[in-house]
Amino acid sequence: MLVTSIGLSQLKRIGLRACLAQPGVQADRREKPRRRLNLGVGSSKLGGNMAAEKAAWIEISKYPVAVMSIFLALVGAKFILGIPFGSVSEITKDGIKFTQDAKGELASLGAQLNAATKSIEEIKAQLSTKPLSSESKSAIFEASQTVSDQTAQIATVSSSGDSRDTKTSGYIWIGDYNKVSATWQRVKLVSATTNAALVSAPSSVSPGTVFTVSGNMVLRDGLPRNDSTYFQGQKSLGVLPVGTRIKILSAPVGIDREFAVQYWAQVVAQQ
Repeated sequence: MLVTSIGLSQLKRIGLRACLAQPGVQADRREKPRRRLNLGVGSSKLGGNMAAEKAAWIEISKYPVAVMSIFLALVGAKFILGIPFGSVSEITKDGIKFTQDAKGELASLGAQLNAATKSIEEIKAQLSTKPLSSESKSAIFEASQTVSDQTAQIATVSSSGDSRDTKTSGYIWIGDYNKVSATWQRVKLVSATTNAALVSAPSSVSPGTVFTVSGNMVLRDGLPRNDSTYFQGQKSLGVLPVGTRIKILSAPVGIDREFAVQYWAQVVAQQ
């Protein structure tokens, strides 16, 4: 969760400027000259009480002004500066903190950056006159489904174990399977007990089986379609970091992408 913090002093300054910019407000704030009257001791006590009462009313009137100042500042920050705010997470004497759920966006950006970086490396290695090999395409795809440790720490999906929770369950790429050689390439599932990589055929991965992921895997909200958009057509929900225990919810589905048959599985993060 990202936190946006705005100090109260900043909000008051922004809002009060907006208030004072209205006609007549500055004139009202100027202190009017007082007429001095000598009415004796009793009158001085009365004047003192009136002064105290006036001071109290002035003090009370500060709160609506402060609230309006904060409100105007937030409206200006959101619609003029384009700053998005989530729900209020904390109110202190130093300011107000807002939460922003950016896990999916961070995971998606991290994965795209990884894929772009890998593509550049492969292009530099093979030159533009030579087409990318199947191995290179697989390496680029792998980079698009994983993120760095730094991104994973920020965009980690919480673990609930509830398959009905749309925030902790979704689809991940689990590896490429070669039916001819009956072997996995770039497999991302390991045994939760022995930490050994998955070697059996995809058909042996049954619902209810618990594994551990061996990469910082991007969790998506649906099974990708075998078209031009592919995984980019599915929203990113966040990241399942290396070592996260996951439970298989449905049998893995293979998608033939010409250079490899890539398997996707519906999973839920375990506590």
